[in-house]
Amino acid sequence: MKKLYRKVKLVFILSLCAALGIVIFKHFAPGLFQKESGSEVSLWTLIPALIEVESGGDDSKVGDRGMKNKAYGCLQIRQPCMNDVNRSWRQHHKAEECLNDRELSVNACQQYLCNYGRKERLGHEPTMQDLARIWNGGPDGWKNPKTEWYWEKVQQAIQAQQQQKANIKRRHPVTG
Repeated sequence: MKKLYRKVKLVFILSLCAALGIVIFKHFAPGLFQKESGSEVSLWTLIPALIEVESGGDDSKVGDRGMKNKAYGCLQIRQPCMNDVNRSWRQHHKAEECLNDRELSVNACQQYLCNYGRKERLGHEPTMQDLARIWNGGPDGWKNPKTEWYWEKVQQAIQAQQQQKANIKRRHPVTG
C-alpha cells in the first residue's frame, strides 16, 4: 500500500514538474497531444511509463556501464540524446547531469520527442507508439522493428498506470 502511494505521489509530482514544459510544447508540437482511438496521445501519459520502463522510477540509476555512452537518470539519457537536445536549447548539458535531476530528464525527453516526433517528419500524426519507439531507438526508431519489444513494455506500463488510477477512483470516489 505504501509503495502504491509513493508511485502515485511520484506520478503526481512528475506531472506538476512537467506542466509548464507540456504547455509550451503543446503550443509548438500540437501533434503530440492529439486524440488516438478515443484517448489522449499525451506526454502526460507516456513519460511516466517511459520512466517506469527505463529505471523503475530510480533517479539515480546509471545504466549500460560497459558502453561508451552510459545512460543516466530516470529516463536513462545518453550523451548523444543530450547533444540533440543541447542543439535545440543552445545549451551544453552533459547526460550525467540527469542523475538525480528528474526535471532536466523529463524536459530533455520532451524536447527530444518534440524534435523527432513531429507530423512533418513522420508523415503522419505521431502516436504514443511512435514516440516510445523514438525514445528507445533514436530518431528513426519509430520504424525500426527492433523497437517493437520496447513499445510492448511501455504499453504494459501505461496499462498498469491506468489500472492504478482506476483502483484509486474506486477506493476514493468523488462525491458531488
